[in-house]
Amino acid sequence: MTNSAKHFQTLGLCFVIAVFLIGGIAHFVYIDLFIRVVPSYIRYPKDVVLFTGVCELVGVMGLLFKPLRQLAGWAFALYLVCVMPVHIDMLVHADRWKNLGLVFLWVRPFFQPVLIIIVILSTRPVAAQT
Repeated sequence: MTNSAKHFQTLGLCFVIAVFLIGGIAHFVYIDLFIRVVPSYIRYPKDVVLFTGVCELVGVMGLLFKPLRQLAGWAFALYLVCVMPVHIDMLVHADRWKNLGLVFLWVRPFFQPVLIIIVILSTRPVAAQT
């Protein structure tokens, strides 16, 4: 792996850690907002918000511990697929989220696959990238 590839992998990892650390903390700080975001077909929205917040914070710890980094990366990739319905639901019910802006609501579902790719590439073992 070249030095620039290592540099980009490190930047990606730092980005992923920041996203999920901030997101995990936000689940507890802005719990009422996150509860409102949970689609109506999901039962026990408060429990889901708290659980997913814990999952994000535990996942960040996995990213920081090198032997678990790749596993945490795959777990986050799966997590991002699982929360995609939230972004779609918010877009379908855009009238409820006017204060966020239509651009934000449209960008989120399309950025999700990009974030998944960043997670996977930044958590791969160095040897796998030759």
